Amino acid sequence: MIGALDTKGQEYRFVRDTLEACGLETYVIDTGVLGEPAFPPDVSAGEVAR
Repeated sequence: MIGALDTKGQEYRFVRDTLEACGLETYVIDTGVLGEPAFPPDVSAGEVAR
C-alpha cells in the first residue's frame, strides 16, 4: 500500500490490519510530508524522497 500515513494513517492502519487478518501479507510505503506517520511503515517517507 502506498499512501500518506501522516494524514490518512488511521485509515491505512485499518486496511493493513484487515488485510493481514485475512491472511494477506502487506507492505506499506509512506509518502506523507506533513508530519509523523500514524504507524511505522515498511518504507519511510525519507526513503521515498531519497
